[in-house]
Amino acid sequence: MLKINMPAPDFSTFAYFPEEKQIKKIELKDYLGKWLILSFHPGDFTFTCTTDLAAFNNIFQQLKDNNAFIFGVSIDSAYVHKIWIETSKLMKDLKYPILDDSNQKISRNYGALSDNDFLSDLERLTVIIDPDGIVKYIETADPRLGKDSNQILHKFLGLKYLYEHHPTDNLFIILPADWKNVDESMTINIPDDIGKF
Repeated sequence: MLKINMPAPDFSTFAYFPEEKQIKKIELKDYLGKWLILSFHPGDFTFTCTTDLAAFNNIFQQLKDNNAFIFGVSIDSAYVHKIWIETSKLMKDLKYPILDDSNQKISRNYGALSDNDFLSDLERLTVIIDPDGIVKYIETADPRLGKDSNQILHKFLGLKYLYEHHPTDNLFIILPADWKNVDESMTINIPDDIGKF
C-alpha cells in the first residue's frame, strides 16, 4: 500500500509526449531531482478525465517554473493516448505526457486499481513525489469528481516550501490549516511550544 514518506515505486514504461508527437520509453529514475506529479485517470476518451488533463495543462508552466513535472496515467496504451490527444478539443494543446500502463503494473504498485469496475478500472488518484523520490501527497476521489488542479498546485507549493525548510532536532516550520501562502508558515520550537497553540 502506498504511504506518505515511502519511496515511490519505480517504473519503466512508454509515454506519449504530445508536444514532440513521439512515444518514448521513460523510467521514474529519469526524473530524480525534480518534483513529480502523477495524475491517474480512470480512462481515456471519458468526460471528467478530459477536463482533468486540460485543467493540469493550465498550470503546467507554473509547475515547470517550480522544478516539477507532471504525467497523466491510465491503463490505456501510448497509442490510445496519442489518438485521444489528437481528436479531443480540450486536449489538442496538451503539453505534458501520458504514461502507458496497459499492463497495469504502475497502477497496481501505486494502489490506483479500482475495486468498482462498474464505474472504472482506475481510481482518480493524484500522487506528488519529491526530488528524492519520496511520496509526499496522495489524494483519491470518486471517479465522477474532477480534480482541482489549483488546489493540487497549492499543496505542491506548500510541500516544496517545507522541503526547502528541513526540521532540526527541536525546530519545525509548519504551514497551518487554511494557509493561503507560505508567508503564513510558523516556526515551532520543541518542547517550548508544546501546548501553546
